[in-house]
Amino acid sequence: MSQKEQSKLDRFFKVKHIVSAPTTTLMPGNKKRLNLSLSRTPMKSPKLLLEDHSVPAVIDLTSDDEMRDADELNCSGTSATSNSSNTTITYSPAYNTSPGTPKLLSPSPKKKFYSPSKKRQLAIKSPVKAKRNLSLSLGSQDVKDEEFKEKTKGVDDKTIFLMKIVNECLNDRNLRLLISEKSLELFEKYMQAKPPGQRIVCRLYWQVEQWCRWNKIKNNACGNKEKKEKKEKQERTNIDSKVDIDDPVIQDVLNYLIENGFIAVAQYNGEKHDLNFDEMVKIVSREELEEICKGFKIKEKNKAKGIQLLKNFMQQKTNIASYFGGRSNNESRLLKVLGAKAGKCYKLADQARQALNELYILMYLGMNYSIISDKNLEQMLLNEKSQRESYPVDVELLDNASVVFKNRLEFERYLNAHSIYGDFLAKTELKERCRIIESVFGLFKAIDNDEMMTYKSLPVWLRRFTPAYIFVKILGEGITDLKRDKTKATLIHDILSALIEQNVFRQHKKAHWIAEKALVLDKFLGDADQAAKVLLEGFSSNLPTEAEQLLYPRALRLAKRKTNKIDVVTADKIAVYAQKVANWEKEISARHIYKVPMDNYGKGKLKFEAIVDGARTKLSVEEYCIHHYIHVDSMYTHGGHWEGRIVTTFFFLLFWDIIYARLRGVRGLFLSRYQAHPLDLYTDSFYANRQLLIEDRLKEIEKSTEGDMLARMQATWDNRPETEISGINRSIGWDNVSAVAACLGPRRVAVLCRRLATRYHYAHSGFPDLTLWNVHTKQIVFVEVKTDSDKPSMKQMQWMHYLKDNKINVEFCYVGVHTKSARSRNCGEMEYSEDDADD
Repeated sequence: MSQKEQSKLDRFFKVKHIVSAPTTTLMPGNKKRLNLSLSRTPMKSPKLLLEDHSVPAVIDLTSDDEMRDADELNCSGTSATSNSSNTTITYSPAYNTSPGTPKLLSPSPKKKFYSPSKKRQLAIKSPVKAKRNLSLSLGSQDVKDEEFKEKTKGVDDKTIFLMKIVNECLNDRNLRLLISEKSLELFEKYMQAKPPGQRIVCRLYWQVEQWCRWNKIKNNACGNKEKKEKKEKQERTNIDSKVDIDDPVIQDVLNYLIENGFIAVAQYNGEKHDLNFDEMVKIVSREELEEICKGFKIKEKNKAKGIQLLKNFMQQKTNIASYFGGRSNNESRLLKVLGAKAGKCYKLADQARQALNELYILMYLGMNYSIISDKNLEQMLLNEKSQRESYPVDVELLDNASVVFKNRLEFERYLNAHSIYGDFLAKTELKERCRIIESVFGLFKAIDNDEMMTYKSLPVWLRRFTPAYIFVKILGEGITDLKRDKTKATLIHDILSALIEQNVFRQHKKAHWIAEKALVLDKFLGDADQAAKVLLEGFSSNLPTEAEQLLYPRALRLAKRKTNKIDVVTADKIAVYAQKVANWEKEISARHIYKVPMDNYGKGKLKFEAIVDGARTKLSVEEYCIHHYIHVDSMYTHGGHWEGRIVTTFFFLLFWDIIYARLRGVRGLFLSRYQAHPLDLYTDSFYANRQLLIEDRLKEIEKSTEGDMLARMQATWDNRPETEISGINRSIGWDNVSAVAACLGPRRVAVLCRRLATRYHYAHSGFPDLTLWNVHTKQIVFVEVKTDSDKPSMKQMQWMHYLKDNKINVEFCYVGVHTKSARSRNCGEMEYSEDDADD
């Protein structure tokens, strides 16, 4: 080891020693005392303390249960950005606080947020300056691999993202068991490749999958950004003869990739090219295509038209004179010219692409896969690195895919099912989708008991990564496709029977499946009596109360029908259940606003005209209602169209430390640092895993004062980065959040949080559209808006009755010209949609 390298190591260990020292030091010239310890200190109280810590925006939250076990909760630092498509509408007059509103802590205008992907680190001023290398802070706390650090020096971010997960996989014994030997060999060769070669593989994977020529390879190797016209022309030009002279280093790198199976090669042998017509025309430039067309006396207007004309020319038969004259036919002539133009071509080999597909699925298991499939992963990682967005999961909470898959066979089965689901989503033709559904039904029935027991042994929140879960998902989603073909009625009945019979996967959909089976028996198979019996079986199957209520509209329709009636005894039995919610809509207070909508010619949502600030303005129905409540009725001073985002924000602000807690004996809640929430949030297990913590927190909220509650909420709001992706919706604004919470008071806020904490997967949607309040009187109301053609869903009715039962003001606002008739609906006319049984 050279003296320079030894000096670098000495400095590294010196800094490491200083950082880990659990002392508080006052450096010369510093005004503030800095705690140099990175270890977390358990707080003396499970409550959120609002003390002035020496490091702003870094807080420790410890639960009662964890304190009793002398364990720490790991609370990651992040904030919420709303991804909702709903527009926030707020009307805020100059006065926005009531005289009686308690004064809240003001957020520091220069608040510093720390990366959620790293342990909370302090700025250390010492003779040895500790620098933060952003190139390495990509989601892992592992800094022991100095060799990997050295490899990534000077490498672009996107390539480092890939190198990092390859390195992590190769150095984790449990993950290696899930990858095939051939793929592991490829990954090892990849890490041994020179940086230009690593960059070529990375770029070819994420770019559109097609053949390319030398200049594209060169640009990828050099990391050059393509420019539309000038670069494209250079890229399309065949310059194989200049390769050795142009850049022998890149050629050597390319040869290494070809020899080790990363790159496939296609070339022209003087007579024929390895590629077909469609592949070659994608490679040649417009100028080259124009030249080819001129050679064959074909007039082309653009590249697409030219390709079609060439295809037509290729299919034309030559005459006998041309044949005896020794000339080749049109197809061979054209392919020969195209082949000469295309020259040698390259693409990422199928085996390498498949290996990388598996790697990305494995290493990012737990996050939203559409980010990968839509090729947005690199942009997301860049945004996270540059702190444009962040995620709330602390690395100390992470498990990996080895808690789901124990061997290569299990992972392979999941990959196959995952691929089938991808094909199903990609298909648009009904016949193709139905074919996949029938095939999947056969695969689901073929799963043997031993395999099924393996899946059952997993926690509920990890079963989504099993083939059986994916098959059930495809079958459930495919019912809509099958219903479009009335010849499939028997198949639909059989599929629904199988889904209802199993009690392991996607049980939150069971009520929906029962209602669908009753519908198929009644409408498709003409057996109303059997449909009624299916509903009765559902009522006696111990469904949760809210799920059982989803069956009531179907039961009411069967009980009260005037044609094809069911037998009297069965009708009386199901009527007992149906009548429980027959008048639910009428039991909720309502306001009627007579207003003729503007003509939208049958396109888009209805718009209503109103005078806003002296000008005629087009408003959506929700915006019009807010305007009417505030400026016409003058009962409220503020309002917003937030739906359930306001209550989920309350929940995340007050339960943040519990949501993102490390739970003793519970594995697999966080498989990726890029999750917005724990994997059990949308299951019944969320409450079961945290019952003591949740109940204690609800009691604390109920007993707290308004000021204490708001202080707790603001502390979380201020100490989370504004760019964070979570259940905290920053678009609402702290002033509005705190004002609504103050109007509700601790008891009613606890009531809202209880429903979310106990059944978040069901209750996170269906909340009324509008929130309106008066900052002077502290009056507040939640309003569900309906036009003449709108009908409330059962989930919306359940939320409104929950609010009503807990003495929280809630009402309908009917806007239109037939509001009275809309009000006269009964339960049988309620809408039932997939939203009533959310994923």
